[in-house]
Order: sequence, then structure tokens, then C-alpha cells
Amino acid sequence: MKQLLLSTLILLGITANAQQSGKIIYDEVTQMEINFPEGMELPEGFEMPTENVANKILLFKGDESIYKTIPQEPVVNEVKSEGFHLEIKNDIPEDEYYKNLNKGNKVEKRDFLDRTFLMKGDLKAFQWKIAPEQKKVLNYTVQKATTTLDTMEVIAWFAPQIPVKNGPDKFGQLPGMILEVEIPDLQRVITAKEITLGEMNEEIIAPSKGKKVSDEEFEQIRAEKLAEMRAQFGGKGGVFIQTIEN
Repeated sequence: MKQLLLSTLILLGITANAQQSGKIIYDEVTQMEINFPEGMELPEGFEMPTENVANKILLFKGDESIYKTIPQEPVVNEVKSEGFHLEIKNDIPEDEYYKNLNKGNKVEKRDFLDRTFLMKGDLKAFQWKIAPEQKKVLNYTVQKATTTLDTMEVIAWFAPQIPVKNGPDKFGQLPGMILEVEIPDLQRVITAKEITLGEMNEEIIAPSKGKKVSDEEFEQIRAEKLAEMRAQFGGKGGVFIQTIEN
């Protein structure tokens, strides 16, 4: 009996350790609404894109993780006709978000308008409220939790079967890996599409290249540049498309 109990405990220990590392591929889908200046008509048959899709991967091992963009070819929607040329290019920035759960810090690399910025600081402390609702994501039963981010509601679905307090981007601190995030105000959903648990060959290295700024400085730079672009294009009969990242 003692030998059987010991074997069971060893097996449980191996299973738990295997779930402390792995990789998860997510799709970030943001709905888009493109408004054209009054009086501007598109050629018949041209369909506007309605969503922006970014493929991301989360690599995690112990207390460290990195969430980054999987390089993908830009999607270009283009139409040309007599006296008319419209091109909408979906070019996904190669952002990275490194976390150290034990130290409670993060390093974030953000690409914005051909410039790279690097932000270091403490992990955001989320005040989650766990709800009774459950559903399935892939083969995992996930439970609902809610919090706020800059006054916006965030809905997370976490899997207690993967006992890691982590998740995509800045999200985490729940009793299980977050496999889905909904941010209704941004019309964005982040969903796990593939999960591989166990040892991995990829290294987890915090990003180090980019202009060092604080989170607040980056937000100010981004807001100023977007305001300039709205004034330049929006006021001249052009089309300005903005996808907000948070």
C-alpha cells in the first residue's frame, strides 16, 4: 500500500511540473469599423475588412513568461479604378510582453509607427472577481472572472487544470492559466487555439532593444501621434484607421 501511495504521489508531482511550462498560441481578434468621408463611394463589389487578427504565442516556464507576436505577412485589401485607389494594410507590430511572476515585474516592447519602445515596471495588480459561469475552451473547462482595466470591463476565462497564474499579454494572477480574454469596449477577444504543455526548446528572454520610456510616456507619445494623423488625414477627405492596443 505504501509503495502504491508513493508511486501515485510521484506521478502527481511529475504531472504538476509538466504543467508549469509550455506554450500556448492565441488569436487576438479586434472588430473594425471603417467610416469614410461623407459622399465617398466604394466601387461595387469591394468588401471592407471587418476584423483585425493577430497571431500570438505565450511561452512560460516557472515564474517567467513571454507573450509575443508570431511573424505573419501583412494582409492588404486594395482596389483600383479610374480616378480611385484605396489600400488598407493590416501590418501586425512585433510586440513582446515579458513577465516575472516571482519578482512581480514586466518588460514590454512596443512597435509604433516605425519606432520601438521599451517599458519596464511592476506588473499590474488586478482585482479579479470569480464568477460561477463555466464553459469549454479547447478541451479545458474554464471559469469566468471579471476585472477592470482603465475603467473598461475585462472578462477572463481561466483553466484550473493548468495551475499557472498567467495568461496572454498583461493578464494573469488567477488560480489557473487564462485561455480567453474579452474586452467589450475594444471589441477584442483573445482566445487560445493550441496548447502544448511540458518542456520546450524556446528560451524566455526579456526584450532589451528600444527607446526606454515609462508606460505614461509611451501613452502620451502614442496619443499625440494619433492626434496628428487624425488632423492630417481625417481633415482632408482621407480615411484614418486606428486599432487601439491596451
